[in-house]
Amino acid sequence: MRPAVVLPFLVGVGVLDEVCTPSVGWATTLVAASAAATYAGASLTGGAVLIVAAAGIGLAVSPGSVPPVTTSQAAAVLVLSMVVVVFFVRQEHHTLELTAVRAVSEMTQRVVLRPLPERIGPLRVAASYQASDAHATVGGDLYAAARITGATRILIGDVRGKGLQGIPEVAAAVGAFREAAPRCATLPEVAAHLEGSMRSHLAEAERGDDEAAERFVTALVLEIPDDRRVVHAVNCGHPAPLVAGGGRVTLLTPHRSGPPLGLGGLAPHEHHQDTFPFAPGEVLLLYTDGVTEARDPAGVFYPLRDRLARWTGTDPGGLVRHVRDDLCRHLCGPLHDDVAIVALQRTPVPAQACSPE
Repeated sequence: MRPAVVLPFLVGVGVLDEVCTPSVGWATTLVAASAAATYAGASLTGGAVLIVAAAGIGLAVSPGSVPPVTTSQAAAVLVLSMVVVVFFVRQEHHTLELTAVRAVSEMTQRVVLRPLPERIGPLRVAASYQASDAHATVGGDLYAAARITGATRILIGDVRGKGLQGIPEVAAAVGAFREAAPRCATLPEVAAHLEGSMRSHLAEAERGDDEAAERFVTALVLEIPDDRRVVHAVNCGHPAPLVAGGGRVTLLTPHRSGPPLGLGGLAPHEHHQDTFPFAPGEVLLLYTDGVTEARDPAGVFYPLRDRLARWTGTDPGGLVRHVRDDLCRHLCGPLHDDVAIVALQRTPVPAQACSPE
């Protein structure tokens, strides 16, 4: 129904309500107004409802109205009409706020969390991001990628807590990685730079936020050389990645995991680098604890490694969809934490160019 015909429609309903014998009832007008508000908005609906209510009051005070309408009935209708108007004014205000929040959230995601390309160097890439806030597109999880000479560097992380309150830390961590990735010679140096930047950010945030001292970011920083069948990793308190391929799933457990960003040391030698095999055709899965700590209605954690073993596909995009959809079925309801998933696959390269060392 177009707004131009809503007013005549509501007035017509009110007139029919008065002249029909027996009366259709004032509820008819209110129901019609509610339905029309979906299309016409609160202002037009409110005006129409008040016109109809005024007509009813006029009939109430007119002698010989058929059917007779008492003053109390007319007053009750006026009160109900006002309630309808207030309700739809609040609904319209809420809708405008929700639209603004979504617009800001989408803009924030585009600026802070740039979409990962489908291909980075010799790597095929797929990613999924789901915020715990149903009305937002970004939360407290993060990922980023950068090309350097002969390799690709990847960051995935998770801010303590969830939702929109983690965005400042997300922006600080991603910004520090983008600055450090192309400049630092080694992965431990990248991690040390992230640690220093996060400490500076949190120290500044403490001036106006008492809870800033309790915040930190778990992070996993990776480097995947173009010409070697390995992946280097520095783990700062983040869930270990998984490699799927050849009918098996391998957890890349770090030899020594460091503390989360904001709680660790500043020197590169304090960040331990591990090296794991990563062959062409295998898929490397990175994720946040929103995946592994998700519980079904019975309180059972999502068994990521077991479910991943059932995957029979070969491409990173299929793996991301498999985990995302299977996680949704496991939860049987809304997310309770932000979820970020990144899958990487090395494309085949000439055998003479690849060495396991």
